[in-house]
Amino acid sequence: MPQRHRAPHSHFPFFVACLFGWAALSFASPETSPTHPEDDAKPGDYASTSRGLLDGYDPVSYFDGHPRRGKSTLTLEYQDVTIRFTNAENRERFSESPERYLPQFGGYCAYGIRMGKRFNIDPQAFDIINGRLYLMLDDSTRLLWRQNLAENIAIAEQNWSKMAVAASADSD
Repeated sequence: MPQRHRAPHSHFPFFVACLFGWAALSFASPETSPTHPEDDAKPGDYASTSRGLLDGYDPVSYFDGHPRRGKSTLTLEYQDVTIRFTNAENRERFSESPERYLPQFGGYCAYGIRMGKRFNIDPQAFDIINGRLYLMLDDSTRLLWRQNLAENIAIAEQNWSKMAVAASADSD
C-alpha cells in the first residue's frame, strides 16, 4: 500500500481563513459588523446591543465552557449596561465578582483593539486566557489573535489604555 504524503497546500485553508479575517478587520466598521454598539462608546463603557452586553449572552456561562444566551427576565444593570443571565445562580456569581466575568476591552473584539479599533463581536467567537474572556469579530479573527497571543494581548492592552486616555480628553 502506498504511503500517503501531506499535500504541499495543506496549510492553504488556514491561510485563506487568516486572509479573510484580516480583510474583515481592515474593512469592518460599526455599520458592517455583526452587532451595532453606540458610535460614541468609550473605553470603560461596554459594547452593548439591544439585548445588552455580549449581545445578551450570559458572561458566566463562558467560564462554564458553554456560552448561552441569557433570559430577558434574569438581568442585572452594571455600569449602565444590561447583562442577561441563564439562571439566578449565574447572576449571583456575577454579582459577587463582576471583574472575574466581564469581557476584556469592554466586550469589543480583542484583535480589533489590538489594531486600535473598536469592532463588534460574534458572541460564539471567544477565548478564555488566564481566566480572562476575550471576544472576537469571528472565528477567522480568532485564528489571527492566537498566532502571537502574548504579543497581541500586550499590544491590545496598551491600545486600550491609550483609547481610554483619548476618550477622557474628548469628554473634558
